[in-house]
Amino acid sequence: MDVTQKRKNFFDIFPVPEVMLLSTSGISISDQGLKFFQFRRGIFGRSLPPAYLSVDLPEGTIKAGEIQNQATLTSVLKDLSSKHGIRYVHATLPEEKAYLFTSYIPKGPTSGLRDAVAFILEENVPLTLADAVFDYETVRSEDPGFIKVTVTVLPKVVVDSYIKAFEDAGITPVSFTLESQAVARAVVVRGEPMTQLVINLERERAGFYVVEDEVVQFSAIQSQSDIGELKSELKKVLAYWDTQVNKEEHQEKKIEKVLMAGSRSRDGEVAYAMTKESGLACTAADVWVNLPADHMKVSKELYENSSDYAAAIGLSLPGLV
Repeated sequence: MDVTQKRKNFFDIFPVPEVMLLSTSGISISDQGLKFFQFRRGIFGRSLPPAYLSVDLPEGTIKAGEIQNQATLTSVLKDLSSKHGIRYVHATLPEEKAYLFTSYIPKGPTSGLRDAVAFILEENVPLTLADAVFDYETVRSEDPGFIKVTVTVLPKVVVDSYIKAFEDAGITPVSFTLESQAVARAVVVRGEPMTQLVINLERERAGFYVVEDEVVQFSAIQSQSDIGELKSELKKVLAYWDTQVNKEEHQEKKIEKVLMAGSRSRDGEVAYAMTKESGLACTAADVWVNLPADHMKVSKELYENSSDYAAAIGLSLPGLV
């Protein structure tokens, strides 16, 4: 594979039969609940209105991304599968349990790139290679002698627990990705190389994702989300990225744009505060920006609440574009 090309999925598990691509489902999972989204195509490729659903989880089912009650999560997934006929799905893994780092690897045979990433894994995360599940994406590099890779790592025990929850519910997870990358896939224009900050504002937490060349380079989670705490976290993220921009070697590009997604992205007071703190215009993200026109059969209710489903929509896109 040419390392300059994007990898299709993160944590690919099973190949999908061609017939299953007629219906692409995404499920994003957080401590609070599940968001389900499914683009549907009928016979002869005819587009059907999407299916979607938000399901709250009983308190304590998942805590800080770690499954505390496997039976409850499996039961919720099984019920969702029964109602919507879900058999194959793209899903999220918890951002809170992930490690994300960027590295520059000297150019060599592309067949050895994964081994090169594995070699530096333990230098960058507090996990042994045997206890970790990792994947990587390549990003455009200004240095012709290096390949820039963004690496995502999770504890194997965490990944296994999510696989078990889905499989016990009779659902095959086609691929897993982090919430940050799923949101970016939905709201960042395909082919856009510029560095952007995506702020994903949810009810009880907020995610700050720095995205370059469509790949998340850095993510931070703020567990509280009042305006003062959001401003403080934004300041930290911008300060950190400035250090990356000003490095002598392998400098990163400046953030040029801020996109706001999530259920609170429509809050004008929050948007004003983020704009003032960042010095950049904070605009509402468009979760439909990468959707082909023939799939734009969206109800008024869904359109008005579409930001809530950004991650699930991003998960659903790979089978369509």
